[in-house]
Amino acid sequence: MPADPPDPRHPTERPPLQPEDAIGRTFSARLLAAAERVRVLREQIEEARERHASVDIGLATVERDSEIGGGLLAGALAYRLFVFLLPLAVFLVVGLGAYADATDQDTDDVARDLGLTRVVAREIEGAASDSARWWVLVASIPVLAYAVTQLFRAISILHGLAYERTGRVVGLRPRSIGLFSLAVLGQIASSSLVGALAGSVLGSIVGVVVGVVAVTGIWLGASELFPHGTATLADRLPGSLLYGSGTLAISLFNVLVIGWLIDERQDSYGALGAAAALLFSMYLTGRLIVASAVLSATIWRRRIP
Repeated sequence: MPADPPDPRHPTERPPLQPEDAIGRTFSARLLAAAERVRVLREQIEEARERHASVDIGLATVERDSEIGGGLLAGALAYRLFVFLLPLAVFLVVGLGAYADATDQDTDDVARDLGLTRVVAREIEGAASDSARWWVLVASIPVLAYAVTQLFRAISILHGLAYERTGRVVGLRPRSIGLFSLAVLGQIASSSLVGALAGSVLGSIVGVVVGVVAVTGIWLGASELFPHGTATLADRLPGSLLYGSGTLAISLFNVLVIGWLIDERQDSYGALGAAAALLFSMYLTGRLIVASAVLSATIWRRRIP
């Protein structure tokens, strides 16, 4: 005989869930809820992108950075910066040591007038007493010239990728390399000026403002040497301002972290800790250069039809 249908007044009791089934259903529910939140957030971002130009520029900059491989380009720039900073450091330290010896000044006074740290002052003192300093100074000049040429070429290729989507538009002209070298010296002088003005609160504030404005202006002028399509100075100003303010932040990192590691924690962390912090600082600088170029290129592409 067929079984009697269940009585709706007495529903059939379901067997209790096993612990693993309960955990699986809970995890699936959380996963679906997270996916729904992501979908809603994406819709909100797209709506904000349509309403606000700043959001659209920011997202377009991130997308363009990902397209050209901004992280890899920053790593390549970090390598070029290291190759450039090594002979530059030798040239500056030996040159300042020779200057202190020729003018019969104390190396601490020379370093303090330029806003340099005690670590650099000690290196200058050693260079001032080295009998072979002139040979080292002369030998570092061609190495420094080669390094600055390669750095200029790397930054030019980066701008070519950001603006023209190719690095084949890069041309190396002696005049451009010379002007780029002057821009680098101007940025070094601006950083030294900020350090020299940091003796008081008011001096620090003035130094920060002057430093950001000076580095922004220098980089805006230097961007004329790199491939930039038909971008005007107004198109390239936001990227230059990003570079100027970011350079100040990286300089603070160098002083507060790298200087502290070398000056106060040399015995604890050693040279490897300072080298790791220095390489990270170079990578941040490379990332900043990439972001500056991509931001300016994004703003320029929004303007052209």
